[in-house]
Amino acid sequence: MELSDGLKRTADSKAEERWHSTYNIIDSLARCASLGAQASKWLPPACTLASPAKPPLAPTDAALPPPSPAPAPAALHPTDPRNKTERFRLVLQQPAAFMTPELRDQLRQRVLVIVRGYLSSLYRACLGAYLDHQAAAAQALGMRVLVGNICCCSTSARNSASLAAQIAAHTAPHDRVIILAHSHGTLAALDLLCNPAHAAVSQRVECFLPLNGVFGGTPMADLCTSSSLVSAVLEATWGRLLAVVGGGEAGVLRDMTAAARRAYHAQHGDRIAAVLRRVAVVALASHYRWPRWPPPRLLRVAAVEAAVGVALLPQRMVMDAMGWAPNDGCVPLASQLLPGAAYVVCEGLHHVHTVDDLGALDLRAFTHTLLVLASEARLALMKEQGEEVQGQAEREREEKEAEGGGGGKGGGGGGGAAAVHRHEEEVARRLLAPGGAGGGD
Repeated sequence: MELSDGLKRTADSKAEERWHSTYNIIDSLARCASLGAQASKWLPPACTLASPAKPPLAPTDAALPPPSPAPAPAALHPTDPRNKTERFRLVLQQPAAFMTPELRDQLRQRVLVIVRGYLSSLYRACLGAYLDHQAAAAQALGMRVLVGNICCCSTSARNSASLAAQIAAHTAPHDRVIILAHSHGTLAALDLLCNPAHAAVSQRVECFLPLNGVFGGTPMADLCTSSSLVSAVLEATWGRLLAVVGGGEAGVLRDMTAAARRAYHAQHGDRIAAVLRRVAVVALASHYRWPRWPPPRLLRVAAVEAAVGVALLPQRMVMDAMGWAPNDGCVPLASQLLPGAAYVVCEGLHHVHTVDDLGALDLRAFTHTLLVLASEARLALMKEQGEEVQGQAEREREEKEAEGGGGGKGGGGGGGAAAVHRHEEEVARRLLAPGGAGGGD
């Protein structure tokens, strides 16, 4: 028996070596092509051909912001108070230890709304689950789970309106909602929270957990839309097919371009900041280098991991060549973060690892960990809100004391200050109580 196990492990290790050697060859070829492209920039002017007198074409990445420098940006440093990566790793090791009875009771009173991303219906039909494991893990905790019935290939504005209508129809005003969204679905969720037309519904949301978001756009969408010819061909073929088969829109790719996302943030920056002051947000971002070696005894997992890993690998290499490393094979790491929000960075996970069980994550423990971090972020937000209320009450008390001449006659000013102090303590107590920030359950 031991000999048989040893032979299996030896075979697995040899197969894994062949797996990685194949990708090393592909990467070497890609690097050679990249160096060849860069070499043309180093040629002296005498070697370049004279171009006709017409305006030069804009570079492919003209709409993109400049790539991040090689060193890790300051926002990703472990000392950044918004970086919850170490806390995430700690909780993920044993989430049951952090899932206290009090937290379980609170989660039973919450509604988890799941928002899937671009082409999710196609993925579920052809390859496997898409946030289904997270839904099952939440239901096991006693949570109500609603899966947003939105089009997987429509713009975020259209999907946010549909999502708002569904939440309004299936939840009550006193319900407290946690949104778990992935990829392009994060844009629909963000628009739901920012759009004043959906204020009655967005007030029910107390936590937002975006996975592999597209908040800053993706260069892959820019590549598909930067050329008028390529864009016209895509909209006439792929876009029309999506519109007929999935009820989608041809402009969905433009919705994920860097230029579109910059314009959205510039237009709604104040509303996004207001959302971050009201809703606890923890964004999960990931990046990877090579596809993981799939377990050979799990045929479906191995086949899906190999298919997805091979499909994402060229995109990862293209973004690397454009200076957008690291990335998850679809979205650069920096674009997955929502500015001003707390975040977690996972290394070695591509764009699909966080939504389907491909052997990279225990999705049950993963879901419980996200809910623990969401609860902690909500408590921290309520504490900040309580401090703001206390500060405002303190300022009002000082103003009343100043108007009363430092205490007033007959101690009236002192009594007013005591009343304000009691009011301050009562407001802080309500805010710090479970469900206080959202108005109670």
